[in-house]
Amino acid sequence: MKIRMVKDFDKLPEKFKKHNKYKYEIESGIGFFNFASFYNENQFNNFCEKLGIDYNYINENEYTVFYENDILIQDNSFCSLDEIPNDCEKIMALSNGAIVECYFINKDNILKFYRPNPNYKDIYIDHYHLMNIFSIKENMEYFNIKS
Repeated sequence: MKIRMVKDFDKLPEKFKKHNKYKYEIESGIGFFNFASFYNENQFNNFCEKLGIDYNYINENEYTVFYENDILIQDNSFCSLDEIPNDCEKIMALSNGAIVECYFINKDNILKFYRPNPNYKDIYIDHYHLMNIFSIKENMEYFNIKS
């Protein structure tokens, strides 16, 4: 897993700003698939704590700091709750732009993350009402609370 942190958006050249909306981005490390993104340090730290993710400093450049760890991310889609292992924990997270119930387990340096398939409306339930209660941008830590 690789983590990228933008130091200061105000100092980013314009050509980079349109590709860098988030302060923190977690990549799977395989093909640089974007696993999760966060607007601020609080959101990022809460997510990492909830999922049991530790990371180490690698290097930095003028605009970005890079971290990584040995965790392998397996980002899965499910069509039925029967596909979720019993030892997974629930987490509210974004999937295809919707706030949905996801599941995860972090064991033996493998983070298995399960997102509902959007074609199965009985499990892909958009909790849009939560967006009316909380600003996702500023309060993402809410969605990391175990329910």
